[in-house]
Amino acid sequence: MFELLGNIPKGPIWVACSGGMDSVFALDFLRRVPSREVGIAHFNHGTEWADKAEAFVRKLAEHWHLPIQVSRMQMPRDQKKSPEEHWRDERYAFLESLTGHVITGHNLDDCVETWLWSACHGEPRIIPHQRNNVLRPFMLVSRREIRDWVERANLIWLEDPSNTDTRYMRNRIRHDMVPQALRVNPGLYQMVARRVKQIHQKTAHQEQSPQAL
Repeated sequence: MFELLGNIPKGPIWVACSGGMDSVFALDFLRRVPSREVGIAHFNHGTEWADKAEAFVRKLAEHWHLPIQVSRMQMPRDQKKSPEEHWRDERYAFLESLTGHVITGHNLDDCVETWLWSACHGEPRIIPHQRNNVLRPFMLVSRREIRDWVERANLIWLEDPSNTDTRYMRNRIRHDMVPQALRVNPGLYQMVARRVKQIHQKTAHQEQSPQAL
């Protein structure tokens, strides 16, 4: 069994589900927890593919008898932002507007990719465990472990065709940089996982410590 980062708060939660493998895994994992009230939060990015993803996620909610909240892209993109930045900002605006905690499917592979990207800009960075009401408890779980879970559970998910488009920086990092980085440092994933835990433990300790007078 894999290790979760931090505790998932009691009470109803929303799982941010795009229809992709990572978020379908997170949703399936959490809906199996006894006495846990789980709903789906889905954001439609306004593309042709996004409409297909929304239809898939709505069917998933119906199949598992889960409540669902859906929002669509509203604001036009500021030309100073990349499409990826715009989509992310609009998606988080929706998730942070929901009442209660939201769980995402961010995983260890996402942390490795973010660490490499930010290291290239001079400041290696780890994805934070929490952003307002949004929690990322699966950051120690590798994508390989996620694939093993969904295949064992016979789950269906969607593969976004944009995930192979290397015009997007995240895909260049995933498909080109990560394999090369692993040749240089085969322990890259373990190193990043240690850093994830160190930062989480430090943050949790600071939050528990009494404020200085």
